[in-house]
Amino acid sequence: MPTRCATALLALWSVVALVGCSGTEDWVPSPGADLDLSAYPPCVEQPDPPELRDVPGLVLPDAATTFSLQAVGPLTQAEGMMDMTPIQARDFYESHPDLDVLTVEDERVETEVLVTDGTHRMFVKVQITCAGGSNFTATVGAESASEMVPTPAGGPGGS
Repeated sequence: MPTRCATALLALWSVVALVGCSGTEDWVPSPGADLDLSAYPPCVEQPDPPELRDVPGLVLPDAATTFSLQAVGPLTQAEGMMDMTPIQARDFYESHPDLDVLTVEDERVETEVLVTDGTHRMFVKVQITCAGGSNFTATVGAESASEMVPTPAGGPGGS
């Protein structure tokens, strides 16, 4: 009869083997695909956001609430919550008529998008935090500072 340690080790190797063979790096969600939100806790009511200045080039869905803005050199970083999943946020940016999408990295529970409106470049990272809600960090700056704007997974797009 196997020992507990041997059984645990076998179980661990089984998980590693399954994950290693899953092929998720080639996975592309279908246009209507979204997350099973049953595994996430319900979203809690957020406090009222502070009054914040408008930031040129910052494009957020109506479902987004910004809680902080911070200047980082020539860039501005915004943080907050949005009442949508990362996939829905990606769809928002991909279908926005005033934006050109430069790069997208989508892992379903986290989406990173790099966009431009021709005069400003913006990087947005959206991570699911609860059933139907996600936190976001957006970094925006003038195109002249595009090399300073983060990119999805550190990939190309900053030039």
